[in-house]
Amino acid sequence: MSLLSGTIAFLATLTVAWAAHTPETAWMGPCCGERDCVQVIIAVLDHTAGVVFVRDRQISIHPAKIRRSEDGRTYWCIYEGVLPWSDVPSDDKTRCVFYSEGV
Repeated sequence: MSLLSGTIAFLATLTVAWAAHTPETAWMGPCCGERDCVQVIIAVLDHTAGVVFVRDRQISIHPAKIRRSEDGRTYWCIYEGVLPWSDVPSDDKTRCVFYSEGV
């Protein structure tokens, strides 16, 4: 099994974990609304070009949308009304992503 297929298989087993809005997550700032940041595996493939791997899909987003996480978790922050467990990640649905060093 390749690393990519193993990652995809692992991602398929994840449950949705929303980022809680607390004083501890204030660093997420204006990127996140009340329920639009979901914890998923994010891999930054090319930060300068804005290429990231979100859930089971490689997308290209504006590099300014790629931010470092301060809590060690990775998040995909979406625009209102998008359901991350059923929709395919894409630039037009992505408000920003938070990556973690070493992930």
